[in-house]
Amino acid sequence: MSTGLGHCSLEPAYLIEMYVTAANPVGELDSGSTFVHYEFSVGSMSTVEGYTGPHIDGQVVNAGDWLYIDPSQEHASVNVKGVVRTLNGASLYFSWNGHAYLDDDTMASFPRAVESERAPFGRLTTLNSFKSGDPSFKALNNTCFVGNGRYIVKNGQIGVEARLARVVPSKHDV
Repeated sequence: MSTGLGHCSLEPAYLIEMYVTAANPVGELDSGSTFVHYEFSVGSMSTVEGYTGPHIDGQVVNAGDWLYIDPSQEHASVNVKGVVRTLNGASLYFSWNGHAYLDDDTMASFPRAVESERAPFGRLTTLNSFKSGDPSFKALNNTCFVGNGRYIVKNGQIGVEARLARVVPSKHDV
């Protein structure tokens, strides 16, 4: 077990919650993977209390997930890109790539569409980044984030809840 010397730490930073507004199945590819594009135009982004970086409070105006489900139907590669508009009118581009485990607990959320149905955390992990031309968010352009997510259903809409943390470099030599 590591003592932490030389290792990064994580600072909880943001919460993104967004909902599927359209699904565009591309189909099964030559590799055997199933490719589906999901559109999101309903959602929000907020800052976790205590985060020391730029504070964001805004709405997801457009996003998409280019999702590849492997032939076993047990794993998926996620590739999300989108735009958040903050309450003060700034625009932020966000993206994440990652891996989703499609086990029984995760998949059980989808067909039922029950109010407030949530799959457990730990089945969706991501590497996240942001880009913005707004001076108040420029620090995000060069900051690394990781995410832990889960699939949710609210008001009959399937969505994703992602909790992002800033990667804090170690200040200790090994």
